[in-house]
Amino acid sequence: MATPILVLLFALPLLRPLIAPAGATPTERLLLESVQSLVEGRNLALDPVWEGEAGTVTIEGKTFAARPPVFAVVLAGPAWILEQYGYEFDRDESKFSFFLTLVGVVIPTAVGAGVVYRMGRLFELSRPMRSLLAVLCVMASGWISYSTVLNPHAPAAACVMLSIATILYVCAARRPGRVIWMLILTGQLASLAFAFDPWTAPIVVPLALVILVARFSITLRLVGVLMMTLGAMPVIWLHCAWSLSTFDSIFPPSSIALLREMTGSADETFWQRIGSLARGLWVSLIGRHGIFTHFPLLIAAIVGLIVVLRRHWPMHAKMLAAVTFVAAITIIMMSATQPSRLDGSMFALTSAVTLLPLMMFWLGALLRRPFSAPVRVTLIALGSMSVFISFAGARGPMPITRYPSHTALGAIERWIETDAEPANSSMAAAR
Repeated sequence: MATPILVLLFALPLLRPLIAPAGATPTERLLLESVQSLVEGRNLALDPVWEGEAGTVTIEGKTFAARPPVFAVVLAGPAWILEQYGYEFDRDESKFSFFLTLVGVVIPTAVGAGVVYRMGRLFELSRPMRSLLAVLCVMASGWISYSTVLNPHAPAAACVMLSIATILYVCAARRPGRVIWMLILTGQLASLAFAFDPWTAPIVVPLALVILVARFSITLRLVGVLMMTLGAMPVIWLHCAWSLSTFDSIFPPSSIALLREMTGSADETFWQRIGSLARGLWVSLIGRHGIFTHFPLLIAAIVGLIVVLRRHWPMHAKMLAAVTFVAAITIIMMSATQPSRLDGSMFALTSAVTLLPLMMFWLGALLRRPFSAPVRVTLIALGSMSVFISFAGARGPMPITRYPSHTALGAIERWIETDAEPANSSMAAAR
């Protein structure tokens, strides 16, 4: 329980509704408006004042948030319960924002942190080392940074880790036939992660391969894949039903725009596209949004991942490491083709929020080994820097005003600046 409690102790005082009640970002505002519309009107249509705003789409005279709808649909349940106790969105917006952030973001992050401790058994670590691994997965990867604002990335990361934890539990069971039913949860959690954040697709889609290479009978492997499929079907149905009724397509407009942006402009030559990709990779890896400049401990985690791939480990562990490696390359390459995600509007690399905790998990392959004093000092330095920058980003991972330079430096400046953040009205902030 140490890591979940640590997450709660750190995240709760920094929740955006507490430190900046009037500082909701357009992303949060759109999500809150969608939830309010669901609770009060039973649909996702926004107030007409949102027409033409960034992040929205107008269909047949109605304006909707362009993002996948499932996260808003899930949050509508807790919001409805709060409304039954006499609270109203228009009068108690900050209370709704706090409650939804707590239930939808902070608690899933804390639960995910506790699950990482259990996952550490894969590396046969002692209890203190498993606790350390869980802390680093949350506190040194930027996951904690996005646990203080209302967003789908942090809960999607929790769903990814929970789905992988169930797979590891089944693969490690002495009698897997008795617990194979748990793969239904794997399918539900993996599909929920994808429905929350489509950037998890390179991670969750290949997870069935981990079951197919496990040391089960062929029949049990096929049953396992069937269980995962059955578990995923209700969430897939929920996503398709709401997307079709809202956008007349199973693909939300934000996903379609992402795919279009990846293809680049038709006016660009081949070498111009290569140049744009190179610049995007620089920014995503070691530039102002770089995962290695923000969380340098990932370098050691990648070494641990390679150790698992190259040494004698169970096949399901090697396949999971391979899925992580391929997913990392895919997500980073896709992010490099998205200039809109590298403009300084959010802390670090938002498309990798769900990936980095899983990458950091493979640090466990190194924690089981004895190190010389210089290596220990280096790892401590890298870990301290990663934790410090993650903590700095938690103050404002999704600011109203963009980060003018390196987002790590901008996050630190937000802690030391003396001027209060502008108390923009909700609609003014959205505009």
